[in-house]
Amino acid sequence: NTTNEKLCQETCVTVTLMKFMYQLTLLTGDSKYADAFEISLYNAYLGAIATVPPEYREGVVVPFPGVILRLGVDSEDVRLLQEYLNFISQYDPEIPSVSPTGYFGEATQSAVIAFQSQVGIPPSGVVAAPTWQAITDRYSDLYFSNRPSEGTFPGYTVGE
Repeated sequence: NTTNEKLCQETCVTVTLMKFMYQLTLLTGDSKYADAFEISLYNAYLGAIATVPPEYREGVVVPFPGVILRLGVDSEDVRLLQEYLNFISQYDPEIPSVSPTGYFGEATQSAVIAFQSQVGIPPSGVVAAPTWQAITDRYSDLYFSNRPSEGTFPGYTVGE
């Protein structure tokens, strides 16, 4: 492995541990410091992800950004949401594709409503934590189940 690949592997392990700790904090947030810890851990998680080159980040989902996304919002979080929805729409024709512009317009709202209806979330067209989690779970499931693994592509020599 090159130094860059080793660094990326170490960062990916760190990101995985941080994501686990972040989710654990959400589940056990009864401490008086839970909110501050959650924010610090979330920011550290995003910082760790940002250090990994894009070719090594593919398929990694970002936890809920903490900001409710709705009609009229223009942000990087909306662009990421649109990318997740577009990927899902490649495998599910009931979810309309949207342009990843970063602007939450009517097309994005329609895609969110279609997704919410499909997974049993009341169809509001607003993306709060439960909808974000359902979208990222579906994205992750589709991404990793449709990605060729070692030995499943032409040219691979069996037994090496």
